[in-house]
Amino acid sequence: MASRKKKVHEASNHNQPSTLIYCGPNLPKLGLNHGNAFIGGMPAHLQEQFAGSQALQQLFVPAEKLDETLKEITKAGSSYHVWFQEALQISKGGVA
Repeated sequence: MASRKKKVHEASNHNQPSTLIYCGPNLPKLGLNHGNAFIGGMPAHLQEQFAGSQALQQLFVPAEKLDETLKEITKAGSSYHVWFQEALQISKGGVA
């Protein structure tokens, strides 16, 4: 099985957990791909988008919670499932 390289981005807020993983759908217009890792917290270039979407904020999780979060995304009715669905709407042209 081919190994996929994950992008690692530097972020501006160093008060956040050391590495956050984006667990939402691919959002090419925002430069987000499922599984991107961000060192130092939330990425600075997306702060405007975060202001309008709690879903996007919640889909960045500490690396140590990745497995649990991915399981929750598949459970209909869970918070992570709802946030993922909201992010899907954004990926289809909806607003953040």
